[in-house]
Parts: sequence; structure tokens; C-alpha cells
Amino acid sequence: MAKIKTKRERVKFASDNVAGACPEVLDAIIKANGPKAYFWLNDYFRLEGMAYRFVPVKYESGTGIDYGKVDTEIMYENLMSKFSYGNMELPEVYLDETNRRLSYNLRTIFGRLANEFIVEGDNEKAVEVLDFAMEKMPAEKFGYNYFVFGIIDSYYKAGATDKARELTNAFADHLDAELDYFSAFDREDRKRAANEWRTNLQFYQMLLQNVQVHDQDSVQEFYQRFQLAAQPFGNGRG
Repeated sequence: MAKIKTKRERVKFASDNVAGACPEVLDAIIKANGPKAYFWLNDYFRLEGMAYRFVPVKYESGTGIDYGKVDTEIMYENLMSKFSYGNMELPEVYLDETNRRLSYNLRTIFGRLANEFIVEGDNEKAVEVLDFAMEKMPAEKFGYNYFVFGIIDSYYKAGATDKARELTNAFADHLDAELDYFSAFDREDRKRAANEWRTNLQFYQMLLQNVQVHDQDSVQEFYQRFQLAAQPFGNGRG
């Protein structure tokens, strides 16, 4: 067999000889470092849950790391019915740092499924998926972090404005408490904690941007709330 040298040759060989004979499954929870880590096969991925299935059908992945095409029927059945989550939502079940970190990407996976339902015009199923995600990964246990933004955005897009507002305000409550804590620091301590409070301000700005895009009725009130929280930190230099 001739030696395979180029990206084009690798993709063609895999598509012609591997995917049809033995569909491979690749982890979708641990994000690889770009298409290179997947041997540039990401356009042949189909997301069916927590893993990509490598199939002999090309899908354009677009930008970012959300590769392949979502199979809503299979993925819905897997995430909502077949998979077991080990009671991870219960307060008495301990999750170490590794498990908590992996669980954050689950929010992204549920968000992708919800967004695909929105594209298909099935907002009801999209909201059902988002509700299930927040039930299994409640913010009270899993925290408010970057991965919550996709859930909020999807709630808005699915027309569940009240749920999006509720989650947005709960996130803002968390940020208010954090920023209030840091505002009591003296100058030197605040400087040492700059990464933390600047991240909180950035998250607040992201929430505000989301409100500006999706919820015009709440923009003025939320903007005033953000200004009040950010005031002790001046221009971001603390």
C-alpha cells in the first residue's frame, strides 16, 4: 500500500476504508486540541451523545470546536433516557475536581442538542433538554461558570424567556456576592486577586450582552445592576 502523506490522503483513506467497515467512536467530552488531534477527520463526525461517531458522510463543521453534525433523534434518546448520571446532582454525592471539570462540558453537549432542536423548529424539546441539563447539573452544586452562558442563550432562543431571566439573575446574584467580597479588600490584596474579580466583571458583561441581544425589556434594569456592581473597581484596575 502506498504511504499516506497528506491531510487529503488521510481523510480519503479513512472515509473510504474505515468508517464504512467499522464506525469509530471518539470522545466528545474531552476537547481535543483542534482538528489536528482528530487527524482532520472532524468533518466526518456525527454527535450522538458524549462521543462522536466517525461516519462516511461529510458534514461541514464550521468554526470552533463543535465538530460534525448532531443526530437529534439518537442523541436525545441517549442523553435523556439511556445514559446514567450516577446521582451526581445530589448534594451528598461527592465529585472530585476531575469529575466536576468533565461535567462542565456536559452543559455544552446538552446545549448543542438544544440548539439543533431550535434549528429544526422544535423549541419544546429544546427547553426539555435544557431543563434536564440544569436538573442534572444544578448551579447550586456545579457553580456558575462560562458553560452556563450557552444554556442561557439557548433558553432565550427557544422562547423560554422567563427561564433565561431566572438563570441570568441567579448568575448575577452569584457575581454580586463575589464582587462585594473583593471590593472589601485593601489595595494590595485586591491587586493580588485581580484575575478573579476581573473574570467576574467579564462574566457580568457577557450576561449584559446576552440580555441586550435577547431581552430588550430587561436591558436598562440589568445595565444599572452591572454598573453598581462594577463601580468599586473603577476602570478595571481595581
